[in-house]
Amino acid sequence: MSIRQIVEEIGFVTNQMYNAFESENYEEMEKLLETRQNLFLQADEYMRENPGFQYDAGQKEILAQSLSLDRKLAAGLKENLAVNSIARNELKERSRATEGYSSYQNQTSGAFLDLKIGR
Repeated sequence: MSIRQIVEEIGFVTNQMYNAFESENYEEMEKLLETRQNLFLQADEYMRENPGFQYDAGQKEILAQSLSLDRKLAAGLKENLAVNSIARNELKERSRATEGYSSYQNQTSGAFLDLKIGR
């Protein structure tokens, strides 16, 4: 694969990753991330084999757009992580509250039955 094809594929895969993120398809996003990582490795290998290589203007533009989308993805994922962390903490607090009331519920049920039987 030529460096032009690699760079174009990086741009395409990054766009697909962003679309997968927007539709909350995280499994697809993970697969695309692996694909993109392999493309970056291919680009790195090409750069090692061709020490004086310079990206042309079109390739630089594609990489700049990919970087911009990648930053949006990182910010979105960070935000989702924060939201999930808050939700997880709220769930833990609710569980603790429920556990606290469950011991009273057991005691109340027994007292209620004793009163009914005693009449």
